[in-house]
Amino acid sequence: MQLAEKYRPRSWADVVGQGKIVTRLRALAARGGLAGRAYWLSGQSGTGKTTLAKLIAADVADPFNVAELDAAALSVGELLDLEREMQVYGLGVKTGRAYLVNEAQALRKPVIRQLLVMLERLPAHVAVVFTTTTEGQESLFEDYDDASPLLSRCLRLDLARRDLSRPFAERAKLIAEAEGLDGQPIERYVKLSANIARRIGSGSVGHAALMRARSGSAVPSWFVSALHPATAFGVRPVPRREMQSAIWGLSIRWLRTDRRLSHSWPGVRFHDPATLIQSSQRRLRSGPVPLRRPT
Repeated sequence: MQLAEKYRPRSWADVVGQGKIVTRLRALAARGGLAGRAYWLSGQSGTGKTTLAKLIAADVADPFNVAELDAAALSVGELLDLEREMQVYGLGVKTGRAYLVNEAQALRKPVIRQLLVMLERLPAHVAVVFTTTTEGQESLFEDYDDASPLLSRCLRLDLARRDLSRPFAERAKLIAEAEGLDGQPIERYVKLSANIARRIGSGSVGHAALMRARSGSAVPSWFVSALHPATAFGVRPVPRREMQSAIWGLSIRWLRTDRRLSHSWPGVRFHDPATLIQSSQRRLRSGPVPLRRPT
């Protein structure tokens, strides 16, 4: 099992760095539950969008009544099918249903219009959670006038992006100790967290940032994967397989959040990640790939 899933927070108490959002969600859960609403989670990569979305879903529904949807692949017809499904209570201890819409910045205009109608009549036992990056959200609003009304139908939760280095570092050190990988003082973890977060924010992908093992809101993905001292502090080169996985994941994310592409993959359409992956495979076989987000 990857560190990502092994140490992903399983309860609100396990989440670090997002105290305000956790407090708000726990208060809602105590007053009447988290169902009957749509949520819009936005924030930088690695700050906890997916983990918070899964915790919301776990509060509402049993695992087999939770569906994860790719925003880029959603169609109006599929939404109509989902709306019919929503009318039926889930089977299990929890009778709710939850739908997680990942990479919401890739929603198309007809789908957004249908979502406006669907969310107006959301059943009381259903929760819909949208996740998107901060940059992707801005791009969505620039492209579609209907995006703002969609957001107004959701409970907006903007994840914290400041003062995260120390709580992430402390959590990462605990994970490293549990895995028998620790060998550095806490200040080295804090420095590593701050440096890599700065590179991610500016679009410059460094050595440790390419190491990929998703951890959710407890610690950013690029940070948990750099736990081993030899890796985290630049002694060991990135294995080719890990480099490939990271490049493909980052490439698809950039493709969905920005219509402008790196010069590394010219001519790839915005909505065609499969072509991008094939192109990146060819580039990797021919040598190193420069990763830079276009300006």
